[in-house]
Amino acid sequence: MTPMRWRQRTTPPRPLRADEAQYIERIEAERASLERSTDQVELIDYGARTPDSRLSTEEMAAGTLVRRVIGEVCRTSSKPPAAARVLFDLIRERAPATCLELGTCVGISAAYEAAALELNGRGMLFTIEGAEPLAAQARALLARVGLDHRVEFRVGRFADVLPRLLDEHVFDYVFIDGHHDERATVQYFEAILPRTRSGTALVFDDIDWSDGMRRAWKTIRSSDALESSTRREGFGLALVA
Repeated sequence: MTPMRWRQRTTPPRPLRADEAQYIERIEAERASLERSTDQVELIDYGARTPDSRLSTEEMAAGTLVRRVIGEVCRTSSKPPAAARVLFDLIRERAPATCLELGTCVGISAAYEAAALELNGRGMLFTIEGAEPLAAQARALLARVGLDHRVEFRVGRFADVLPRLLDEHVFDYVFIDGHHDERATVQYFEAILPRTRSGTALVFDDIDWSDGMRRAWKTIRSSDALESSTRREGFGLALVA
């Protein structure tokens, strides 16, 4: 892919084509269904959990067993339509072949990304989720919208699962949405960067979630390895030089 600088978006997103709108309508219908779900699941949370968290690296690695309602998880942890559309448009524009996502949750963002890959006619998304109950929800969603062939799931802590993926693939697109810890986010960036190409798009979620995440984004966007960076819909977007 050819390196480029980000275009500052001063106008609304482009109008959707009919085939794009069909996929997004189906995904949003799935979102609405998940948000109504009262099913409860038990899972281990390996993240920072709150913006003012003081958990140590060791405490986050051990995780905490929590019980969550699927509807609440979908409402609070899935990207809203406008943000998901940023991911969709980015993949449509950049046409990446090999994509990585850290933090699947119930699969809304993965579905948007997979839909863009399907409409492009090529590409695969490798997505990592720490909690098997959430990965199961995401697998079912992708299957219902007919996009499961575009997504490969890996389940486990990012620190445990990511190294093997980095050994296996070089990535054209990366979406980091999980953990929400300053040190961990910078470490993921540093680990992934050698396995990217010139022009690879990097997306960092929740860069204003906490003081630590704001510092992480400042560190990342100042890297000499990046061609340019910008902000959009709560994301930090960067292009590898």
